[in-house]
Amino acid sequence: MTVEISREKNRFGNCLRLANNQVEVLAAIDYGPRIVSFKRINGENLLFEDTEGFILNNNPEIENAYGLGKVWHGKGGHRFWVAPEKMPFTYYPDDSLVSYEINGKILRFFQDPQVENGIQLIMELMLEEEAKIKVNHIVKNISCSPMEIAPWAVTVMAGGGVEIIPRTLRQEEFLPNMNLVLWPYTDLNDNRISFDKEYIFLKQIKFNPNSTEKKGRLKIGISNEEGWGAYINKGQMFKKEFFFDRKGLYPDYGASYETYTDDNIIELESLGCLEVLAPGEETNHEEIWTIHEIPNMFKKLGGK
Repeated sequence: MTVEISREKNRFGNCLRLANNQVEVLAAIDYGPRIVSFKRINGENLLFEDTEGFILNNNPEIENAYGLGKVWHGKGGHRFWVAPEKMPFTYYPDDSLVSYEINGKILRFFQDPQVENGIQLIMELMLEEEAKIKVNHIVKNISCSPMEIAPWAVTVMAGGGVEIIPRTLRQEEFLPNMNLVLWPYTDLNDNRISFDKEYIFLKQIKFNPNSTEKKGRLKIGISNEEGWGAYINKGQMFKKEFFFDRKGLYPDYGASYETYTDDNIIELESLGCLEVLAPGEETNHEEIWTIHEIPNMFKKLGGK
């Protein structure tokens, strides 16, 4: 299958386009590393778009750490963070030009070193057969001291769909087989989230300006041993797969997968293990993305 790599300018700014006869991926090079679009050829973008920059964090600590006037812009799409989350470390403004190299079918994007944080982020994209792409997240310790961190892959999806998170299939006679991690603002009576014996479902409900009700924030994390999360929207299913290490130490009380939603967005987040990196060492976390027809068992969930 022929893979095409080209450079273009569009509503996201300057991008590199990676495509075959099934799907296309757009990655920004004016900022990032950030994947801004993933879709079937001639289809709709499955990722959330924020080309106007209305989602941002302007906490004064960001400006104090990174320079006058600096804020963190959401921008939508798929971003690369590092766990555990803290201010201002996590909210480094990824608004500088990204350098890149092309090696056959592989694109490598290099964020300028985060000198203030002592890390550098590198994202690799490789388009495989049919509607499948490999996304590799590499974080390097460029400081002079050991650092305990974990790669964190955050995919922001277009609104109006339903997320599917698998519960652990491993059977235990008397012991629990997974954990559920809650954030203080999460209300488990929220009608956006539901549970059955095999899956957790989370709806993204867009805010209706004609309604006085705002849903607000909701976030959970789990030890996702099945190694995948999916999102049904626009008549198709997006799925991301990743490796789960049962012996590994994960951030946030052992969460290898987290999800967040509010009135605008929903995020599918997978995490690598926490590792202590010596100066000059790096670690990575890989995801496989695919686009599918909606399986019959999930068609009742809909998705616009």
